[in-house]
Amino acid sequence: MLFWMLLPRRNYRAHMVSRRVLLSQCYSGCYCPEGTSEPIWCPAGYYCPNSGMEEPQLCSTGHYCPQGTDVPTPCPAGTYSMTNGAPTVDDCFPCYSGCYCLEGT
Repeated sequence: MLFWMLLPRRNYRAHMVSRRVLLSQCYSGCYCPEGTSEPIWCPAGYYCPNSGMEEPQLCSTGHYCPQGTDVPTPCPAGTYSMTNGAPTVDDCFPCYSGCYCLEGT
């Protein structure tokens, strides 16, 4: 059974209006899952690139994502990260001796 079928007609409209207002206030760097009344900062290790997101995206390898990230930050040149969901630059490790690592590797 669909959620909207369980609500009286008047409450469904109020729910949809309040949901639209919340999503319009949900900026990049935040996400707004169904049922929340305020935007939530994107957690460390994740990023939220679009406004109105309902779920954060896992930070990809070669990058790190502090809390509130809207665009993953590449690991600096000379470092690398093989971990998804890295929350800080400390998760970018120095390249092996004799090797060179480009930014974002």
